[in-house]
Amino acid sequence: AQLQVVLFKPERFGDETRSVADELIKMHTVVLNLENTSKDVSRRILDFLSGVAYANNGKIKRVSTATFIITDDLMDEIESSSMYL
Repeated sequence: AQLQVVLFKPERFGDETRSVADELIKMHTVVLNLENTSKDVSRRILDFLSGVAYANNGKIKRVSTATFIITDDLMDEIESSSMYL
């Protein structure tokens, strides 16, 4: 299996948020940068994507103040088996 990582920087809730969900459904890892997103919109996006991640057995992890990585169980297995580079 080939690992694919996609970066998104949504500024509002809408089509781009649905595009993030589509990538998660394809089992791709998503880096979500919310630095330019208002606090209320960021919360709404994270709530929505948390549901999508949960439905796909995935997780959201904060990597900085306004940046998150959304992964599926496969990524966690790779990390825990020391194959993660």
